[in-house]
Amino acid sequence: MLGYTREALNGLHASALVVAAEHSHIAPALDAIRAKADYHREWQFQRQDGSTFVADVIATTMPNGSPLAMIRDITALKQAEASLREQEQFFRLIAENIGDMVSVLDLEGRHLYNSPAYRTLFGESADLKGSDAFANIHPDDRERVRQGFRQTIETGAGRRGSFRVVLADGSSRDIESQYGVIRAADGRVERVVLVSRDVTEHKDMVDKIRQLNSELEERVRQRTAELASANKALQTFTYSVSHDLKAPLRGIDGYSQLLLENHDRLLDEEGRVFLGNVRQGVAQMTRLIEDLLAYSRMERQSLHRQTLDLSSQLALVLEARRADIEASGAVVDVALHGLTAHGDAEGLTMILRNLVDNALKFAANRQPPTLTISARQSEHAVLLAFKDNGIGFDMQFHDRIFEIFQRLQRAEDYAGTGVGLAIVAKAAQRMGGRIWAESAPGQGATFYLELPR
Repeated sequence: MLGYTREALNGLHASALVVAAEHSHIAPALDAIRAKADYHREWQFQRQDGSTFVADVIATTMPNGSPLAMIRDITALKQAEASLREQEQFFRLIAENIGDMVSVLDLEGRHLYNSPAYRTLFGESADLKGSDAFANIHPDDRERVRQGFRQTIETGAGRRGSFRVVLADGSSRDIESQYGVIRAADGRVERVVLVSRDVTEHKDMVDKIRQLNSELEERVRQRTAELASANKALQTFTYSVSHDLKAPLRGIDGYSQLLLENHDRLLDEEGRVFLGNVRQGVAQMTRLIEDLLAYSRMERQSLHRQTLDLSSQLALVLEARRADIEASGAVVDVALHGLTAHGDAEGLTMILRNLVDNALKFAANRQPPTLTISARQSEHAVLLAFKDNGIGFDMQFHDRIFEIFQRLQRAEDYAGTGVGLAIVAKAAQRMGGRIWAESAPGQGATFYLELPR
């Protein structure tokens, strides 16, 4: 233990075997031995090589009167105790400062330690120490929690649990806990640690969210039913417009045509003008109904999204309008550079047709009418520009021109129903795009169409 041989040790004074700080304790120890009194103290010894260790020294007197001293090296024990104290301080530091409640219970379920958060909810530590940890658990949950506690001790495995507790004022709280065990040196479960959290507010919030979701689902169901009813009414209206309103118009158109063909000589010039105005009004009303039907159908049509070649889509529209373009002498310049967009083919065709028709109509009195169609793309979108040399418009009316039945010019000057640009705006919106314009009176207009790539 000391690193000496027997011969080297014999005759050495005690002061050579202990550190200097212990020298003052030698005389009192010898006095106790001489007085044949029992002696017990920890000493710090010094080995021959200069290293030190802590020993437990017990001195007593044998029956024959001889003194006997026993020295046991307890350095490892002292290190273990220091480590244990450090761990206990670390545990206490955590337990005393976290928001969760920490409790240490013995194997009977009695309180040994309670953190400040635990004491805040249940009372002071002095009142809790040694008390039954299950006493404040709601009677309906108590036995279940006891069984979980026993299983934790039996298996040594941690487990989670939730239960209700009853406070001193009679109110109850919802608690979630995590069980863990502290083992002795031989591996036996010695203590049970509970880390708990008051989840009452959280649970109330979850219940409220669940209730709100239920109410929202009910409102969605009601709105869906209302929307279905509105769609059914719209379909009925559309059918009525398609058949009931168009039928009289067809009659007026047919009979007025018969008047002109069969009774033209009975009419004077003013009568023929009046009849021509009737037929012109019928044609305008028919176009208005057709545009209104096209606008209403768009709301109900399913979108079939796909990658669309803009050049091909525009070529089909221009081919359909070739006769009108040639008759007006219009110059149409296209530069789309093989760009594509992501959208609905039918919706895009409707947009292109209305924008081309709009440009040709309002540039008709220019010589020659011109329409330049160009495009450029960004990372996520493609932007088409339709620039004409028509009459233009004041930008204060910009938003108005995309509303249904809104017109800036008289129908007598420029034919139309005021629905075309509303259809363009609606179709672009449904495909995730947008439409806007830049113009000034007498300086033409440029319509911009942005679509997803």
